[in-house]
Amino acid sequence: MGKFAGEVGQLATASGVVLKSIVINPTEQGDKGKLVLWNFTMSGDGGYANVKKFVDNLESMRRVVVVSSVSIIGVGEGEVTLNLAGKMGFFPDNI
Repeated sequence: MGKFAGEVGQLATASGVVLKSIVINPTEQGDKGKLVLWNFTMSGDGGYANVKKFVDNLESMRRVVVVSSVSIIGVGEGEVTLNLAGKMGFFPDNI
């Protein structure tokens, strides 16, 4: 879990998005060699272009990441808040 959160944090920083929260819900345990999917939610702030770049980068990660919902809310001049939910996939020996 920590590895995924760290990778997401790096993507956010590189995209110019400030993450406010990330919650990973380990919904199932997996056997070695079997793909496991866990739910996650996150929110962050940034400019619209930065948020779009972050979502694009998130979907391009070298692990299975499925974004199921994205909500972008304007909060001020050029600033938006992103709320995102999805699933991350991994093999148990490579969390």
